[in-house]
Amino acid sequence: MGRASIFLPASVGRERFSPPASVESAFFPPRKRGESAFFPPRLRGGARGGVEYLWSTRADSDGIHLWQARAWDQAGNVGMSMSLLVRVKNNPDPPPADHQPPVVNWLSPQAGDTVQGLVELRFQALDNIRLASVVVYVNGAVLERQILNASFFDGNVVWVTNSFADGNYIIEVRAWDNSGNVGIGVGVTLRVWNNRPRVIWVPDDYNRIQDAIWHSENGDTIMVRNGQYHEQLQFFYKNISLMTESGPDSTVINGTGFYATVAIGGGQDTSTVIRGFSIIGGELCISIGGGTSPKIVNNILLNGTRTGILSGVTYALIANNLIMNFRYGVELSADWSYFINNITAVQNKFWTLNRSLIIKDLGQGFTYIQNVVGL
Repeated sequence: MGRASIFLPASVGRERFSPPASVESAFFPPRKRGESAFFPPRLRGGARGGVEYLWSTRADSDGIHLWQARAWDQAGNVGMSMSLLVRVKNNPDPPPADHQPPVVNWLSPQAGDTVQGLVELRFQALDNIRLASVVVYVNGAVLERQILNASFFDGNVVWVTNSFADGNYIIEVRAWDNSGNVGIGVGVTLRVWNNRPRVIWVPDDYNRIQDAIWHSENGDTIMVRNGQYHEQLQFFYKNISLMTESGPDSTVINGTGFYATVAIGGGQDTSTVIRGFSIIGGELCISIGGGTSPKIVNNILLNGTRTGILSGVTYALIANNLIMNFRYGVELSADWSYFINNITAVQNKFWTLNRSLIIKDLGQGFTYIQNVVGL
């Protein structure tokens, strides 16, 4: 590489030849199409000495080159040397081609989540050599593009959902490396829901009532279409209305037999409503925790192993309910409750100590109007 000395003996053929009159070196492949390149030799030694040519290889491409020497004597006779193959290598080998795309790993939110306001989209991108860029798409439109120069990227992009209409959106992340390979992450569907309160339909929006409760926010109304729903419901801390499309004759919540079929115990106020269900089974049909004030109206409660409604010290409104076939129809710690227009009757023959209504710690604020209570 760099420069090379090409030395060829001047005596070509029989040694009895007279000293050469001229010598030329032929270089192949030619620098110009159809031409060979001849270089003026420099004689070294005596008349029978060798010819040396100093070749600057950087002027030629890397690869195999062919050299040949020819010599003439004064009588015009010509002799040719054997061809000499020379490999030139001045430049390092190029790196191997990179055909491996980057890897994109989605972190959060989880597919199917309901989001609102400012949402952090978290993901990671990794390449075996070096990342060039990452682009985040929402329904095919670019949300954010970042230029990179690293093999690893821990992405955290803020999505302002307030400027998007409520509905489902597909989030996709693509990463490019310096070789042009592209890695595409799995598209994640998220539901934007900013305009509250809303009406959530079961099973249209969610198959299960509990899933609808879980994804609801304060002030939302959950409307349940006709059918039987085998669930146990927990309201957590949410002030929501749970109502039916057609009333208790058409919509049934069938408990599993363990503790409460419906539990309300997160300090809810009077905006929390259960209206229009048939609630069957469970140790308790409805459990109301202390300090909560829901409205339990227009329901049919049947066939539990213990109590139809168990209520702590609350401001609950319990009205227009039919409560039958329990050991205890209703148990109230009724400091400020309203118990209006209910029918409670115990008809469970397996219990000897049956009570339709038990009121503990009756307070001055308790209201009891036009109820039918009996065995």
